[in-house]
Order: sequence, then C-alpha cells, then structure tokens
Amino acid sequence: PDAVATVTTTSVLIVGAGPVGLMLAFQLQIRRVPFRLIEARPGRDYKVKAMGISPRTLEIFDQMGILDEALGRGLFFSALNTVVEGQLQARVAVHPSAEPYGALALGQYDSEAILEAELLRCGGQVEWDTRAVRLQPGEDGVEVEIEGPSGSEVLACSWVAGCDGAPSLVRKSAGIAFEGGRYEQLFLLGDVELSWEHPHSEVWKFIQLSSQGELRNLVVAVPIPGNARRYRLSLAVDPESCEQADPLELLRDTAAPCLPSGTRIENLRWSSFYRVSHRLASRYRQGRILLAGDAAHIHPPVGGLGMNTGLQDAYNLGWKLAAVVQRRAPEALIETYHQARHPVG
Repeated sequence: PDAVATVTTTSVLIVGAGPVGLMLAFQLQIRRVPFRLIEARPGRDYKVKAMGISPRTLEIFDQMGILDEALGRGLFFSALNTVVEGQLQARVAVHPSAEPYGALALGQYDSEAILEAELLRCGGQVEWDTRAVRLQPGEDGVEVEIEGPSGSEVLACSWVAGCDGAPSLVRKSAGIAFEGGRYEQLFLLGDVELSWEHPHSEVWKFIQLSSQGELRNLVVAVPIPGNARRYRLSLAVDPESCEQADPLELLRDTAAPCLPSGTRIENLRWSSFYRVSHRLASRYRQGRILLAGDAAHIHPPVGGLGMNTGLQDAYNLGWKLAAVVQRRAPEALIETYHQARHPVG
C-alpha cells in the first residue's frame, strides 16, 4: 500500500479478458497495435455460461483461421423441439447442408480457450489477477490505475476499451447510462448429465400449463459437447424455495414433472441462480473510452445473444481502432463503431 505507483503509457488498455476482450486483443495484435489486456480473475474458469455460436460468429472465426478448432470442440444443434404437457407441439430440424454456418453448441470456456491460444500464438498475452481500480478520463486519453501481483501501476492510455461485463467500472467511470431493467423471475441453471432417450444434438423445451392455460413451468435442455449425456438445464424457480435448497435436488424436484418419465438428472458440475436483465448503454463511446460486450448490452440468455453480439462488437471495433491509432484513418472513424453496433445491441 505504501509503494509509489509507476507510470507507463500504452495505446490501448482492454479491461476484461473474456471472449470479447480476447477478440479485441487479437484484432489489435495482428495489426501490431500496442495494448495491455488485463483480467481481474486469477485464471480462466471452466463454467458453461454462453453456449450457442451464431452463423455470423462462425464466419468471423473462419476469417480468423480458427473455425476448424471451434467445429472440432463443438456440436451442431440438429433440431429444436417444443413439448407442451408431454406432447411434441413443434420441431424445427436443421439439415446438415446448413453447416458449417449453422447454430453451434460451444461452451464459453472453449471459445475463450481458442481465442486465447490464438492470441498467444500471435505474441499477445493476458495479465491475470490484474484489475482496474480507478479511471480518470481526459481530453486526449485516460489515466487508469491498475492493481496486480506486482502492486499498483498508473497507465496513461490513449484509449480504454471496457470489456468488463455488466457491472463495468469502465462504463461507470465514463458516466454512460445503462438503460433497461430486470425481470423478477428467478432462474436456476445447472450443468448436469441426463439419462434419457433423446438424441444429444437436439435442444428441448418442456412446457407445463396451468388449468387456465397459463405458463406454469418451463425447462430448457441444451446439449453440451464432449459428453453424450451432458446438458445445461435452465428453469424458473421459486425464490423462497432456493434459500436452503441443494441445487441438484431443486433441479430434480422442479424439472422432473416436465421431463419425460424415467429421466435421471445426475452429476451436477456447477449451478447458478440468476435473474434476466435487459439493458443497453446509451453510447458505446465517450471520448477515449469505448464499450463492448456485456459492458454495453445485456440480454436474456436464449441463443447466446450476449456473447455473439459482443464478439461481433469487438470484430467491428478492432480494425477501426487500429486504423485510428496508427493514423491511417481520422478519429471520426471510431464514431461509426457506435453507429454500426448500438442498433444491433
């Protein structure tokens, strides 16, 4: 605490090394733009958060040369099924001719591992266990204090990219509004193994209705690659029943009435209670501060909207920021990032 912070300069500071920060770092690295990429976590975690990779993101992976790696780790969804009160009401099948640009099941940890490996191969790096603690925006840059294993450091940054998620310190320091709200319904997500007769490549929605025809229960089962029995279950739960409940038992008690008779839910790897929010930053740029990914927009988790939109944010921002930093384009080019990506968010 008594150490005097050193002062260094960098063209770009990227705060957050999730998939969005990694994508942006790679785009800068291949264009030889100096940057620092910091991440508060001590290392990568292997929880299944975002799952689906959209066709547009697969096109980007192809352009980056990492599509084959993604396909090797992933699993194409072959159908989406909707079951209401035990009866199949809708089935949307995906023909193999749609591949390799169909909807790919790929855990976020795999997406991050692929992007990080490619970044390292090109000479970039992630500074783990390092967090931004203070940002002071200026007219021609941003002063950022960071704390890491070696102590405190003050960076004089030409640009700061906030890829630091929904609680984003970067966004808050820029005074950018994060407009929207949160649904009150509480959900439980579980990474489990299912013993049932359904093909592993298919997504299933199971719906129960009340006697008045209103939604009473909804369970979604999404296959996770690598194990033919592994799925991510998501379902609404009663907040009062969650306080002392064992997550696996709660999954079993709540999901079982929706699932086919005889289905066994086993081997819970991890679980999470969450509420769904919908928010959008009023601007993706404020001076020399830029936002991408969950720092700029958060969505309901259906279809992996958040991660895919964030990856595409970073892909759009990367070449524009590089061109401006290297003075191959006027600073006005950065404004087109907001113009292009804010409507998508």
